[in-house]
Amino acid sequence: MTNRGRAIFALSVLFAINTMNFFDRQILGAVGEMVRKDWALSDTALGTLGTAFTLLYAAVGLPLGRLTDKTVRTRILSAGVFLWTLTTVVSGVARNYWQLFAARLGVGVGEASCAPASSSLIGDLFPATRRAKALSVFMLGLPIGIAISYAVSGTVARQFGWRSAFYVAGIPGMICVVAALFIHEPHRGATEVHAIGGRRREGPANGSRWLLGALLLVVVGYVIFWGRTSNWIPPAYFFPGWLILAALCFAFRRKIDRSMEPFLLVLSIPTMWWLILSGALHNFNMYAIGSFLSPFLIRYHLNGLEIGEATRQAGFISMWVNGLAGVPGLILGGIIGDAIVRRRANGRLLVGAIAILLSAPLHFLGLLQPAGSTMGFALLMGLGVAAMYAYYSTVYSTIQDVIEPALRGSGMALYFFAMYVLGASLGPVGTGLASDFFTKRAATAAGVTEFTRQALEPFRAQGLHSAMFIIPVLGGLLMLVLFAGSRTVAKDMEKLRRWMHQSTTEAPVAKAAVEAAN
Repeated sequence: MTNRGRAIFALSVLFAINTMNFFDRQILGAVGEMVRKDWALSDTALGTLGTAFTLLYAAVGLPLGRLTDKTVRTRILSAGVFLWTLTTVVSGVARNYWQLFAARLGVGVGEASCAPASSSLIGDLFPATRRAKALSVFMLGLPIGIAISYAVSGTVARQFGWRSAFYVAGIPGMICVVAALFIHEPHRGATEVHAIGGRRREGPANGSRWLLGALLLVVVGYVIFWGRTSNWIPPAYFFPGWLILAALCFAFRRKIDRSMEPFLLVLSIPTMWWLILSGALHNFNMYAIGSFLSPFLIRYHLNGLEIGEATRQAGFISMWVNGLAGVPGLILGGIIGDAIVRRRANGRLLVGAIAILLSAPLHFLGLLQPAGSTMGFALLMGLGVAAMYAYYSTVYSTIQDVIEPALRGSGMALYFFAMYVLGASLGPVGTGLASDFFTKRAATAAGVTEFTRQALEPFRAQGLHSAMFIIPVLGGLLMLVLFAGSRTVAKDMEKLRRWMHQSTTEAPVAKAAVEAAN
């Protein structure tokens, strides 16, 4: 098989894996309203299931990112797909909230392998001028996986119950496990203009001081805020525990410095700070939509239908709004980003900023549609989501532009850690908390004095509708952050190019000097 054939085969398999990644992830969002009613959950509890997944996803992603930079990426990917497929099927067996909670944690561990390994492989399979288009194809798995998940999960749940929706993912997931092992493992830096291989720049060697500073901030936060609550960790346990952690940090400071050096190198790149902040804002919105779009449709636009039929219809509407609508956004974002970056180094981030600028007012107008206006809501919200998806093809490729090949797994893992801890983990539970708050406020305004489940149920549609307006507000902030990133990216790209050129010219000289000495 030619190099081009290997690259196309690898990209096809990675696309299939990413499709199953988001198919499995979105099942709970598609059947969430049935789960909530079956177990009498609040919106906060429903959102916490998504938060549990994303927090562990982010935490495990960091060591997996470092492992991606050191070992065979295809094996990491295959093992991750196996784990998340298995725990997705186990989710259907859960008999209570906490069993489902534990199963979703397992899904998070497995899926944490996908982004670092896949993006690192794509970076070594496709040159910079074609990388955004290749990443766009890979990221097509996001909207297509979500779309299929909404349609299939809603239909299966309508016919056989919500548990059966989790079982469907088993067979295609195991096929992807085997296919990943047949991907050719490319050499690192194989498609770069400068053949630097596995070399990388040196980063700051002061990770232990950063960690001690973070521990100090924890103490300050505890004293000022958390320590005032009677149900928090008592001082008798907190302060001795903190001293032990600080002592361990000091004792193992050299090992900590070595372990954190690659991540501090990533953080020394100014553009990465803007990209990390943008990822937090973007993922808050995407996971708020993913967790509550279907429940919002059922409560606000499909109110009055039997829950099974409402779930099925909401699944097909969500398939368009949060799934298929993203396909043109991803493709156009990649094509336009690759075209403009040839003329302007910051072209990709400018394309992303303009796309988000279009999405925020579309979301706002969609949420203003009256109850029952499903067509108007689906059209406006779908167009807004389509514009949001341009983010992936422009920002992901920008990360590849400012980080050397030997550090891309770590860079993506750090980006995803912040993206999920600060964004995705807060999106579901934050929207759920806001929904519960507005639900109780609406109930209070109507004269309700006891907030029982039955008393609050008639006001849940109004509460969730108010909470969803968080999305266009954060969209406006995201546009400003991406524009700020476009002001620094050209300098960071040029800095990386100079280092790569210098490294490739110095290596032959050093080799010749050694040979002459011998």
